[in-house]
Amino acid sequence: MALDKANRFPWNLTMATRLFLFVFAAILLVICPLSYMGIRSLENFGSYATSVNETQIWELSSSYLSRIVFEQAQKADAMFQRITAVSSLMGERAMGIYDRLEQHSIEKWSENSLVFNPGQNIFYSSPSKKVVTLYWGDKKITPGIDMEIRALSHLESLLERSKSLVPESFATHLISESGVGMYCASTSQGIKQLFELPDPSMFDLRDGEPFTIFSNDPSGVSKTRWTRLYKDDVNNDMSITASTSLYDASGVFKGIVGIDVSLGHLLREVFNSENHGDGRSKILFSFLLNKQGRLIMFPREYFDLFGLEVDLDKFMDSSDTLDYGLQDSTLEQVRAVADKICHRGEQIMDLNVKQEDYILVTSPLDSLGWHLVLVTREDDLKSSIQKTRNQLDSTMVSLEYQFLVINVVVICFALLFMFWMIRLFVLPVKKLTQSIGRVTHGDFSIRVPVQRKDELGQLAMAFNEMVERLEASNQLETKLVKRVLKVTDTLNSIFDSSTEYAIIATDLQFRVLHYNPASKMMFGSGINMGMDLDVRQLHGEQKDSGATFDKGLEQVEKTGSYQFEWVYKDDAKKRHVVSSTLMPMKNQEQTLVGYLLFSRDISAFQELQARLLRSDRLAVTGQLAASVAHQINSPLQGISAFIDLMKENAASDEEMMECLAALTQGFESIRTTVENLMDLTRPGKEKKQHIDINKVIQDTLALVRLHIQQAGVELSLNFSPALPLIHASSSQISHVILNLVNNALEAMDGQTEAKQIWVTSVLMDETIEIQFQDTGPGIAKEHMDYVFDPFYTTKNVLGMGMGLSVCNGFIENHGGTIRVESSGSQGACFTIVLPMG
Repeated sequence: MALDKANRFPWNLTMATRLFLFVFAAILLVICPLSYMGIRSLENFGSYATSVNETQIWELSSSYLSRIVFEQAQKADAMFQRITAVSSLMGERAMGIYDRLEQHSIEKWSENSLVFNPGQNIFYSSPSKKVVTLYWGDKKITPGIDMEIRALSHLESLLERSKSLVPESFATHLISESGVGMYCASTSQGIKQLFELPDPSMFDLRDGEPFTIFSNDPSGVSKTRWTRLYKDDVNNDMSITASTSLYDASGVFKGIVGIDVSLGHLLREVFNSENHGDGRSKILFSFLLNKQGRLIMFPREYFDLFGLEVDLDKFMDSSDTLDYGLQDSTLEQVRAVADKICHRGEQIMDLNVKQEDYILVTSPLDSLGWHLVLVTREDDLKSSIQKTRNQLDSTMVSLEYQFLVINVVVICFALLFMFWMIRLFVLPVKKLTQSIGRVTHGDFSIRVPVQRKDELGQLAMAFNEMVERLEASNQLETKLVKRVLKVTDTLNSIFDSSTEYAIIATDLQFRVLHYNPASKMMFGSGINMGMDLDVRQLHGEQKDSGATFDKGLEQVEKTGSYQFEWVYKDDAKKRHVVSSTLMPMKNQEQTLVGYLLFSRDISAFQELQARLLRSDRLAVTGQLAASVAHQINSPLQGISAFIDLMKENAASDEEMMECLAALTQGFESIRTTVENLMDLTRPGKEKKQHIDINKVIQDTLALVRLHIQQAGVELSLNFSPALPLIHASSSQISHVILNLVNNALEAMDGQTEAKQIWVTSVLMDETIEIQFQDTGPGIAKEHMDYVFDPFYTTKNVLGMGMGLSVCNGFIENHGGTIRVESSGSQGACFTIVLPMG
């Protein structure tokens, strides 16, 4: 928009032309009016000066001095009122904090950690802060002092604002009765001096003038007072302070706040004493007196002139005050002047000291009752009158001609100078601007010729060096981009080729940024870029999953990783256990930008580990079974031979033969059991044939149906029809069925509620599942992992803990599995899975 306006300007002027016209017009507009005004003013002043007599000039000078002292008194009075008001406001704010000290200590405003300086026995805060806090009341910070320091930290901004409201001040500060101090100084030298305070045993700031003026004040009412002139501990100069006392709600004195103003600053900036006495001003110096005539401000270089025997070099610290007045002067004339100022209220007085006449002009500071006194030499007034008369007469004649000549010379010189400046500075800058435009469009071959050694030459050299660096940087950037792309392709290839680990990268809100193909298998096809991955739900089987995950995130920040396990079921409802590791993802500045989730399915590993453990236990069981079977087989053979012999001898005795037949049947049952025990140690040796599993279940349950009825248990059967034959040992399957049914009956023994057993068989894809479910008390969660372990039992009377272990061994020998599910008091459900064929 600005460029369009420039193009519509009727004159298409270059920058050099515009600069020349602007400066030329400025010279004319400034020099011509000023020359005319100067000549006319001098003519008028000369006419006026020569027309008055010495008496009139003297009256005008006196009136001028009276006006000056009145204006300075009003200015000083306003300044002291402003400082007093700011100090009072600081006191009100500080007393408000002391009234609610504990509350403010909790709501800490800023960090104020204090460090003990053993060389000074003082605690200091950081010197880099604008407000420095220190404590010298003891060599350790008690809880009460710590609470006071923390509460007073709310005053830091107030001290800074107060310092800015009073630019004449050197520092704003707080000194507490307990030895806590806060300083906001205007210079680094003041801060440095603050860290060089003497040991409190040598001098305590609470013994200084700003603090002691309230030490004997029992009123309990906050007041603002101005101190006497004293040696400041931080400024290392004579100063006065607007000090305000602090009391808590119960009227206990807590300390002071104050605003320090140095004597040197008052003399230089407020009363302009630096330029007094240089021969060009009538005022020699200024000083302040209080109501009693004591000195508030007095230039040290004039102590001797007024007969004041004061040696400021002997003032060491803020307890040393200037308690002098004009009435303490060794000169009688000065003591008389003090009486005129303080008691008679005279405004203009003559003073003769050391054979020289002085004029003293006074004006009161109404708000404080102080007196401002200006001192000037009488000879200065007279000499100015004479000089004015002589010089004006001799210079006015040639002044107009000189003004005209000078104006012409200045204008010509300015024009020549402007031409030279344009050629020297504007043209090289124009060439450099054109070169910059080419660089911005990608031309890095441009170079600016270096023909000078000044700043423009250095600028040209810097420009050439910058272009060379830009060119090298552009080339390096191109190479780096290629390398980064190559490394990125390699990392993506490694990332995507991982099949064992599912890797997902997310941002801090767990939105998916990237994932590898293995993640699709574990988290499903629904995972996409930008979707929200609720990692908290992976703790779903844990108690207090949200709190657990939050602690995991804290662990990631502390240790760099968080490992946890979670469970999911695939489309076939198969349970999978996953081990996941959550790790932080950081940028080059080591700032956390997201997370990496590495997940691995450990179901097979856990299953293999469980099988190995079970195999070890079964090996022990098999060894025990083989030993027992061997010990039983030996007597069984003798018993078998003895039964056969008895059958031959008692062939005619029918009753005996019936007993021997029953004995033979029991013997065969024992032999079958022994063979089953032996089969545990010889997998694959059991006698298998194609059997109808539904028939085996029915035949087996028929053996215990009477027992089931006597126990008051309702038996429900639900068989899938036309199940295929399976290759299995009917005796071992029957043994497993009997064991599971007996366990269910024992579990429901003594139960008053309804007792039921459901037995179902169902055909799955490649397997047959048989379920035995009861309404007993179920299996406690802590026993679920051990029910198939050898010698593990919860029965109090009978049972060795071998039944389910043997059943598990039989089913595994058939290539199947047996599992148990229990939901507390809702009973237990055992599921046998057998392969077909």
